Order: sequence, then structure tokens, then C-alpha cells
Amino acid sequence: MKIFCKLSLLFTCFIHSCNTNTEQISTENQIEIQDEYKSILERHPNASFEEQTKLFIEENQRINKNENYSFEIIKGKFNNDEYEDAVIAVNRYEYAVDKASKSPNPSRRAEIGFMGYENFFYFFDGASQDFNTKPTLIQSTPLVPLKISSQKITSSTKQDLIVEYRIRNSARINIYNFSKQKSFLTFSWKKYDGFGTDEHISNVFEFEDSKKSNSKNIKIFKGLITNNKKVKNHDKEDAKIKKENNLLHTFYFDKKINKYVTIKE
Repeated sequence: MKIFCKLSLLFTCFIHSCNTNTEQISTENQIEIQDEYKSILERHPNASFEEQTKLFIEENQRINKNENYSFEIIKGKFNNDEYEDAVIAVNRYEYAVDKASKSPNPSRRAEIGFMGYENFFYFFDGASQDFNTKPTLIQSTPLVPLKISSQKITSSTKQDLIVEYRIRNSARINIYNFSKQKSFLTFSWKKYDGFGTDEHISNVFEFEDSKKSNSKNIKIFKGLITNNKKVKNHDKEDAKIKKENNLLHTFYFDKKINKYVTIKE
């Protein structure tokens, strides 16, 4: 499936769609999640951060002890302070398969790659030493866990979160920044689509310093998938992309709306 975004004179890049979803929580739920982590610290004061995080995930998600799931932690300074924060990406593929088996149409659920919200991430605030929000959910196919990394993009003083996720044989890039212990989606664009078919498309992303602000511009170049017919499972394996010298779009960060926008040449 090809998706082409029509450029207007000035527009905000696509933030919410069937491919992506974010959730922010009420004050009541925020207190609840903080109490959950506080309880773990009281019961396991000598455990490592990784061990405490694992216990927190299992209690917050009500994960059965027999369920196989995975999580990844990356640390960085995502807030404008001197404290180190953390982002924790969680994948519950086994749970997605089990849930699909109990649905009215399990074969259809399997056909669409168990599409759902079993890929998500938490934010841990270093200043308060707490999980201050419930997870940000990303609608995706959980056969592949989220790929997370960090880089200074919207600001030169703090890091942003880059999340790559899959929807069957396509991949998408989301960029989040953080404020007041909450994540905000500032940019979302397709990395590739139609992997394994003759109608595949791909993009290459580059970040360059802006001459007008301390944020970086995002340049999108046309790409070429070099292993299109060389893999067995295009819903699970990743595409290898070669950059072509064809600049498609340039995005600029608009601080007023906290999103990336582009101007038609």
C-alpha cells in the first residue's frame, strides 16, 4: 500500500492515524502509577533499576509470571535538567498471539500480524525518580519489537526519542520529545512500505543543523531497498536501504506548535 502526503504551503506532518496512537493520562492515573513504583521500591530496595523496572512492568500490565515478554532500556537526558532519564520499550508478542487465539476470528488476527497495542514505552523521570505517566501505546505488529534510540533533534540541550515500528512489511519512524514528564509526538513518517513486493518504496532520513534555531532540520531522501527479494519473512526481517541523491522533503521544527512542518519549494 502506497501512501503519498500532499504538500500544502505550510502543513504539520501527520501525527495521528491508524498507524500510530499515543495516550496521555489523568492526574488520578498518574498518582496510581507513581504509587505502584513506590511500592516496588519499598519492597525491593536493594534491587537494581533493571530489576525494579521489570517488576513495575509486570505489576502495571498485570503480566502473568509465565508470559514471555521483552523490554529494552535506554538512558539519556530527555528533560531540560541535569538528571538522567530513561525510556523503557516493551514488547508483548506472546500476549498478542494468545489474545488473538481467543478472538472471534483468530485466523484474521494472524493474517494482519496480530496488529494492536502490544508495543509501547514508558518514561522514567530522573528528577523525581519515578514513572510519571502510563505507557505511550504504538499501534503496530508486535512480531517485531520497537527500535528505540535517542538524539538531540528538537533542541541542542536535551535528547529526543526516535522510535521505529513495524506494520507487517512496512516500517515507520516516530520522533518524540518530552516536557513535564510526558511524551509528545513531533514527527512521523514512513521509512518503507511494500517490502518484498515490486511496488516497494523507501526513504532515508538525515538530520542537519538549522541556521535559524538550535533544533535540527529533517531531510528525507528517496531510498532503494537492496534486499527486497532476499529475505524469507518480510513481516519480520528488516529492509536494507541505500540512499539515492533525490531529496524529497525538508522539515523544520516549529516550537510554537511543537511539531515538524515543511514549506513547499
